[in-house]
Amino acid sequence: MSEDEVMCLLGSIVVAALTWIALLVNLARRAGLYRTWGMCLALVAAALASILMLLGLLMAFASSDVRHAPRYLVMYTALGAAWVGTLRIVLGATVGVRARDDVGERGNAAALLVQIGLIVGTTLAYTGGNFGDGPGWWVVVASAALSTAALVGVWYLVEAMGRLSHLITIDRDLATGVRAGAMLVACGAIFGRAVAGTWLGIENLFFDFFRLAWPAALIVVAEIVSQLLLKPTPETPRPSLFVAGFPPALMYLAIAGGAIYLMGWWT
Repeated sequence: MSEDEVMCLLGSIVVAALTWIALLVNLARRAGLYRTWGMCLALVAAALASILMLLGLLMAFASSDVRHAPRYLVMYTALGAAWVGTLRIVLGATVGVRARDDVGERGNAAALLVQIGLIVGTTLAYTGGNFGDGPGWWVVVASAALSTAALVGVWYLVEAMGRLSHLITIDRDLATGVRAGAMLVACGAIFGRAVAGTWLGIENLFFDFFRLAWPAALIVVAEIVSQLLLKPTPETPRPSLFVAGFPPALMYLAIAGGAIYLMGWWT
């Protein structure tokens, strides 16, 4: 490994440790006695599962020099853990859906689903940047920065149009949590696929991204419409999961799966 790769590895390990240890400490401090421990454990399990998913996808689809070199598998997995851990904290704090307060202390199931969707979605968005040949780790950073920036943009757009955080943290609408979590996973998968492939330069990265990532717009429009039509009302303070939650969520995931299939998976 070169000197810059060693620095990337060490820095990623430190950041990953700090961000995920912070999650564990905050959950342990805020979790109510027996009341929210199940949700906290579910969130920790989702974080561990996302790291294992990242490692598995790297072993299956990353370039051959990464797949057959354990040191690079460790480096890119650590970089991904640091990436996702940092984004979870920053995005959760800026939009007001916090694991510590909403999940650990208040036992908000809708917030739990959003946090899980954020973890899985950002993992998929980052992972796509690892697929294909490139000159170095900075290519992964550039690609992942584009895909995750798009995912953050999706969140803020939906938030601006439909008060997403209000429906989750104040109304505690579980159907909104199901849809929002699925939206993050689906868009993260699409954006990750859109930045995958052999590195041909920054201009080509942006060109391919906008050429391939357009199906995410369908999901965003569908979620904005769903929030307007299916949000809680005085007449229906708790919309049905089987009307306002699962059907739209499954549609988002189906759009993502179909789009990735048509794109040719990761190659």
